[in-house]
Amino acid sequence: MGWWLAFAKEERKKISERTKIGLRRAKREGKQLGRPSTIPRNTVERIVAMRMRECLSAKAIAMRPTDEGVRTPGGGSCWAHSTVRGVFAREGIQ
Repeated sequence: MGWWLAFAKEERKKISERTKIGLRRAKREGKQLGRPSTIPRNTVERIVAMRMRECLSAKAIAMRPTDEGVRTPGGGSCWAHSTVRGVFAREGIQ
């Protein structure tokens, strides 16, 4: 391995560390990271309530808006449990 490859590898590591530090700082300061949610706030509140009050799983919660005909953020008709888990993550619940 040439010295320049070792140098490049070390530089990539430093860039990664600085990026992680910057993201942690931005999150600590309350800045929005990533794409803003397109799920209406009342739907988010219903999802959180189902999780907190009824202790339902993400799959069980995803079935309710699907059964009720509530459109997904992308305009579809079938809610995915991964979308519900994303709401959990953004709202800081398990």
